Amino acid sequence: MTVPFDPPKLLTARRHIGFVDVPNDLVDKPIEVPAALNGSLERVTSDNSTVPSPIALKRSQTMTGSIIVIEDNEGDKPNQAFWLARKIEKNVHGVTRVGYKLRRNTREELKNSNGTWELDIDESCVHPLVTIKIVHTKILDDSNSSENDMMSFLQMIGNENSKDTHVDGTSIVATCADHIYIVLPYHRDGCLGAYCRLHGNLDEPVARFLFCQVLQGMKTLQNHGLCHRDLSLDAVSLDGDHVSITESRFPVRCKTAASGDSRQTPPTPAGSRVQYIAPEYFRGDEGAWNGYAADLWACGLILYSMVIGADALFLAPVDDDRTFVKLCLKGQIRSLASTYGELIGETIELSDDLVDLLQKMLKVDPKDRLSLSNIVEHPWVANGEFMTPSEWEAEKKEEKSHN
Repeated sequence: MTVPFDPPKLLTARRHIGFVDVPNDLVDKPIEVPAALNGSLERVTSDNSTVPSPIALKRSQTMTGSIIVIEDNEGDKPNQAFWLARKIEKNVHGVTRVGYKLRRNTREELKNSNGTWELDIDESCVHPLVTIKIVHTKILDDSNSSENDMMSFLQMIGNENSKDTHVDGTSIVATCADHIYIVLPYHRDGCLGAYCRLHGNLDEPVARFLFCQVLQGMKTLQNHGLCHRDLSLDAVSLDGDHVSITESRFPVRCKTAASGDSRQTPPTPAGSRVQYIAPEYFRGDEGAWNGYAADLWACGLILYSMVIGADALFLAPVDDDRTFVKLCLKGQIRSLASTYGELIGETIELSDDLVDLLQKMLKVDPKDRLSLSNIVEHPWVANGEFMTPSEWEAEKKEEKSHN
């Protein structure tokens, strides 16, 4: 049974124009440029389009910028500030910008000035980047707005304040005049979908390393009674060797715990990519929907796409789609891997344990799918070797240099 989200807790924001400095104690140190720049001012997105990346700052540089100051309404926490930089996305309700975390200027002559700030850079000289979603306050007047649910979803996760959740969350949602500011982590290496399209099908140890983090994210969601409903390769962000499930535009909150039975009539189908929408949405089986099982269906396709190919999926999870029938009704995973391998000119070999796991995760009937605990205990997940993406890339690079 689903239950409504609590209204999001809104802090107060002030937006003004101010000065941004590089801290005095870092003037003689190089500032690390985000990997997303890679010598360019564009970043590749999941659909292979490009968007402007954060600008590369020079040391001892002072710039004028649009700054938002987040105030704690209860007065027991210090104010936080962010410099709004380049726009990276636009949607129906607003825009998303890259932001830089700021702190009060430490220059002696400017310490007491309200309009001057400096980058909150640590000793490693890494850019303190965040992602800031800016939406119009009119969404607060719409009690059915998915944006309201999304903000509540983020705050439920953000209260844990740990990267071990492997789900993006935030405790900073603030309103100022006509806009709401949502401060989220910035992922320097984009989404997992773009990574897989760049590198092709992943070796099983690498896929296992990444997939286990996705499963940890699923554990976080289920522990909070949350169903994501918009999972895909492009809904998993990559930051070095760390992955996180990004925010959902269509979350559902379940009354039952993760171990309970949340079966009910399916809600309206939702999701950015139709392949990842569980087939029970389209079959109209009364009382067949289980939000956790629907999310795990998408997780199965995430794993399938990592080990075979990001573009190897069917068009839709319906009986008229031949690839869907072969994959999910007949379990012919090796046959599909062989066909796709011929198409891209590679031989794709899958272990027996991997094929078994995929077959059991991609059951059409949600009652027959593996639960999260079953997946975690499966031999492919529990007993296999791990390799990080950075180790794998280095190994591939070395092999290529010897050829």
